[in-house]
Amino acid sequence: GALLRRLPSADIPNSRDLRILTSVLDITQEDLDKLGGQKHVTLGDIITDSYFEIVNPGLHLFTVTKPMKRQIDLRVAIGRGYVPSERHQVRDRTSDEILIDAAFSPVRLVNYYVENTRVGQDTDFDRLIFEVHTDGRVTPSEALSFAAQIGQRHFEVFGKLKTQKMVFDEGFSESRADEDEMLEKLSLRIDEIELSVRSTNCLSGANIDTIAELVSIPERRMLEFRNFGKKSLNEIKAKLVDMGLSLGMDLSPYGITSDNVKEKIRHYLEQRKGKREILKDKIKSPDEVIIDDEDEDEDDEE
Repeated sequence: GALLRRLPSADIPNSRDLRILTSVLDITQEDLDKLGGQKHVTLGDIITDSYFEIVNPGLHLFTVTKPMKRQIDLRVAIGRGYVPSERHQVRDRTSDEILIDAAFSPVRLVNYYVENTRVGQDTDFDRLIFEVHTDGRVTPSEALSFAAQIGQRHFEVFGKLKTQKMVFDEGFSESRADEDEMLEKLSLRIDEIELSVRSTNCLSGANIDTIAELVSIPERRMLEFRNFGKKSLNEIKAKLVDMGLSLGMDLSPYGITSDNVKEKIRHYLEQRKGKREILKDKIKSPDEVIIDDEDEDEDDEE
């Protein structure tokens, strides 16, 4: 069917109201002769109003074989789900109007699955992955965002319940999410990434304890280490690729250099440990229950 995009906005008055789009279709005999005797009229030929963005302007509507000039009016509304033609409530309907089924939902398919994932040294986390397909009127990201807003609105009613105030681990801001993920990887110890015994012993003999120390070393220097050969080098490179890392990385965006790498990683681990201990203390000592006397009186009156 016809796919039109126009997101309602509180800044635009009456953005959810029904609109009537009017256009004049004028097809002459000359036009038909150029097209071999018939004209295929598409959605883009009918809707020229810039108020809507046409997702599928090439949609075929009908075919004209004789010269004609007609005014075509389209009623466009915002709705929900699937509505068959007989359930449309149209005011001032005329006898020459044709009602059609409407599929208002732009989401075609939604799927999800859960897989194991690792965060730093913890391996018992789950990753939730959504698979969302739409028809183009909204993007999958927009569809997920709208669904979250609707769900939040529905659950607002439960926010009025009086209970203990929860303490949430807010984590890091979005701007620091990537930095924190990288530092989690860099702070891993060499014996945590499942290298062979030979490679692990070679790195230990070179006084390389963490991933940060490893990736800060250029590839050509690795072969200078004692008992370190091509096989061990290839193994380490493959493991780093799996982690999204590589040898000879520039860690200066994270304030890490080859001179201060050990100190920086030690400082990061101490900070992380301190934050976790603070969070545990908060959870062990929940806030007191807050009672609103005025609301209690109102409830009693009801």
